[in-house]
Formats: sequence, structure tokens, C-alpha cells
Amino acid sequence: MPFSDWGELAFQFIVNNSTSKKVDEGLLIAIVGHSLSKKELKRTEIRLNKAGIKVSLIQAVMKIHEQNNPFNGMLDFGIPGEKGFLDAPAMKGKVVEWWYGNRGKSGTSPKFKTIKIDNRTEVPLESFFGNVCDGKSKKERVEDWQKEKWFIYFKAFWEAISNHFKPRLWPESSDEWLPVNKAVSKYSPVEKEKHRLMRATVLGLLQKAVLQVWADQKRREIHKDGKKIEDFVTNPKEFKKEIETLISLIPTDFFTELNYTGFDASKDLKADFIEQIIRLLEMTAEFADIKAKHRFWN
Repeated sequence: MPFSDWGELAFQFIVNNSTSKKVDEGLLIAIVGHSLSKKELKRTEIRLNKAGIKVSLIQAVMKIHEQNNPFNGMLDFGIPGEKGFLDAPAMKGKVVEWWYGNRGKSGTSPKFKTIKIDNRTEVPLESFFGNVCDGKSKKERVEDWQKEKWFIYFKAFWEAISNHFKPRLWPESSDEWLPVNKAVSKYSPVEKEKHRLMRATVLGLLQKAVLQVWADQKRREIHKDGKKIEDFVTNPKEFKKEIETLISLIPTDFFTELNYTGFDASKDLKADFIEQIIRLLEMTAEFADIKAKHRFWN
């Protein structure tokens, strides 16, 4: 505060720092996504990235909220009066980031995320989707992926998932969305069923399991044909059909009869839940057996 004396400066420092509260991350996402023009954002993007605000990833989150895809309009930014119910920061970290990747601390070093094969080996996403991207160098291919292609494959994947779970678990219209800021205990029986699937943590774990099994299958197919993963190319329609085939192996009761909800508690719980989904996708277990023996259901 220019020209203030030391006593005033001390007063302002003490009061502000003793009463201030952290701004909710959902609101920060909405501000970056809506309140800055492209020119303003370009001017401040490097500084925001260095401050830990992942600008390009936030823009990716806004893309799934605003454009045509199964999550259109569903995100909750903590703004009064909005209809969305899926926590935007959680969706950013648990669902969207895997597809989009990241751009490094400065926002100028784009990178693919990794995908697990053999239940242990992490390989770059580029191995499976790099050949659909334009560019001579890896950096150029990642930049092309992050412009639009990530969203095309994201949309294909989640259309296959959402169609399988409609209308019982995946709401078909905003009239069937879960209410915002309402305790789960106050949900109707139908709302409680939807809640078991329609929350960021479970959606993220389901995504990991399905993509891991898909990648395993593609790797085996490629090696069987005497080719390398790097030679693999898939288009969005083929990819969507393959995900549709996989997700058909998961009955909706897998989620509606789920009695456990604390998957954020530990990595072991998450890994255990993913393992049960994988057992169904790889057809090494029947759901009736899992349901009868596993703590998440009985």
C-alpha cells in the first residue's frame, strides 16, 4: 500500500493473513477458462504456469464442459446457480489430464502421459496414438495431439462408456443429473445408484482399468502380427468399437451394488478396485463370484 506508515502496513498484513481463505480450485478453473481473453491469457500464461496454474490443462477441462461429449455441462466449479455435479478439479486430475498430457512448468514443454501394460510396465501414450498426430519431432506430435486429437479420442472413449451405462447410471439429460451440493445420504434410491458411478474418482479408476486392458490387447495383437507398437495406428471409430466391446463385459450391477465409497483413502484400495474391473474385462472372473467374496460388495 503506497505511502502507508509501518503501523498501517502491519495492521493490513496481520488482518489479511489471519482471515484470508484459499480460493476454491474450481473457481480458479472457471476464471482462467472464462474471464481472460485469448490475448490476456497468452500474456500471462507463462507466469501462471510457473505459479503452478496449469493453463492449457484448465482449457482442456473447459473444453469437455462446453463442447459436445458425454460430460458436456456436467462439471461443478463451485459457482452458485450452476447445474454441474462432477467436481471440476477432481475431473481435471483424475480423468482429463491422462488424455491431454501436460506442458511442463513453463507451459512450453508438451508431453504425453503413460499407459500401463502387463499390469506393471508404463509406456508413453505416444506409442498408441502418436501415429495419428502430425509432426516430424516428438514435440510437434504432442503439440498436434494437444490441439484437438486428444479430445477426439477422449470423446470416442467416453461415448462408448456412457452409452453402455445409459439410462440407469449415466444420466441422459440435465433433468436427470445429480443435485449439486446435496449429501449422498439425502439422495433418492435412483440418485444413489447414479452416484456410485458418476463421481470423478470412480470414473478415473474405470478409465485406467479399461485403457490398461485395451493397451494389453493391442500390444499382443501387434506382436502377433510381427509389428512394433510404434507402427500401430487406430482411428476414432475403430477405437470406439473396441472400447464398446470391452465395456460390455461389465454389468451395471458392478456399480449399483457397490457398498464401498472411500477409494480416495489409499492407493491400495484404488489398485484393488481396478483389479476387480480388470478381472471382468479379461474374463478371468464372473461378477457373481467377485460380489460374493469381495469386501467392496458384501
